[in-house]
Amino acid sequence: MVSNMPQSIDIETTKILIDGFINNLIDSRIKQAEAIHPNYTQLWKEISRVYNAGGKRLRPYISLLTYQVYGGKNTKAFIPTAAALELLHLSLLIHDDIIDRDTTRHGTKNIIGHYLIEYKNYISKNTDQKHFAQSSALLAGDLLIAEAHKLISSHQPKSLQTFHDIIFTVIGGQLLDTEASFMPAGTIDPDDVMSLKTASYSFVGPMLIGAEAADATKSEKDKLTKLGKVVGIGFQLQDDLLGVFGHSAKSGKSTENDLKEGKQTSLVMSFYGLASKEQITQFNQIFNNSQASGKQ
Repeated sequence: MVSNMPQSIDIETTKILIDGFINNLIDSRIKQAEAIHPNYTQLWKEISRVYNAGGKRLRPYISLLTYQVYGGKNTKAFIPTAAALELLHLSLLIHDDIIDRDTTRHGTKNIIGHYLIEYKNYISKNTDQKHFAQSSALLAGDLLIAEAHKLISSHQPKSLQTFHDIIFTVIGGQLLDTEASFMPAGTIDPDDVMSLKTASYSFVGPMLIGAEAADATKSEKDKLTKLGKVVGIGFQLQDDLLGVFGHSAKSGKSTENDLKEGKQTSLVMSFYGLASKEQITQFNQIFNNSQASGKQ
């Protein structure tokens, strides 16, 4: 199938290729986990379930497309590298669910949601059941980061630094996004969060890794970095809108969580800038948001 592929790959073909590769990888880990303990096997099965619950495989697609645009011809050899970006994405989503205290993803139970039920028969009422469910999710996310790193180091070691830079940057953005929920409004710039958290690993990183595989020049990579930041911010702005005004059944996203968590998105900050004191007070009361709006 790969050998007859058109030069410009489409996202549907990307999904088929990436899903095939990653499902084979997870299946092999499930078999390995059986030698350790049935409970470890179950964790890998949950990773498989969550992975196949949804997702467009956007990041691998962007990376594959960039690779081809800059003259890369061996698409089959690039698949493991592109798959690493999807594994990193899933690991960040799993960790993000812990931070946001979510129990669903793509309209179904995430790893936390599954283990909240799984542990019911084993954990007493006096024990923090949610803590153990979140711990399982934390370990699942760690496993996926390790798998992603292994793929990059094995198949495209020249992009290891870029891959490390992606992780370093996105964690900085995640920290700011987490702290923004309790810091006074205006303390943390939403544009910084969007650039660091979303643009870095969803657009800039995939583009750079695809370009590096095709031996693009530094000048071209600098252009891609600028482009990725702009597109990433636009992507996050749209995602923030869906997070408030979207349809949960279609998007798989809650339309209340961002507001209840007190996230300082551009949408919320625009509201604070335009609303009256009475409207801000009402907003904070509805969503149990106690942070200062910054409006005097």
